[in-house]
Amino acid sequence: MFHNADCENLIDTNEFTVDVSEYSCLRFDVDLRRNSSYSTTPETSITVKVGENWYASKTIWTSTSTSFSTKTLFYDPNKNNWDTLDRATAARGSTASSDLSGDITEFG
Repeated sequence: MFHNADCENLIDTNEFTVDVSEYSCLRFDVDLRRNSSYSTTPETSITVKVGENWYASKTIWTSTSTSFSTKTLFYDPNKNNWDTLDRATAARGSTASSDLSGDITEFG
C-alpha cells in the first residue's frame, strides 16, 4: 500500500503468491481513516509486485474522517490502471508500459 501523508510509507506482504489465473474476481479491501496528527490529507493506493516490477493503482483514496471506511479495488491488469512504482524511493512513476501479466508475488 502506498501512503503519502506527512511521510511516504509502503506496506506490503510477501507471505504468499496470488495466481491471478485462478480468480475471476480478485479484489482488495482496505479500511482507511485519517490520523488526526497528519498535517495533510493522505493519499492511499494499492500496490502490487508482478514479476520484478512494482506498480501502484491509479485509484487513489483520500480520507478526511478519523472514522474508518472500507475502500475496494477490483484487480484489473490493464496498463492504464497502474503506475510504475520505485520501491527504493517510494516514488510513483508513469503509466505501466504494458498490461500486468503474471502472478502477484507481493501486495499491499
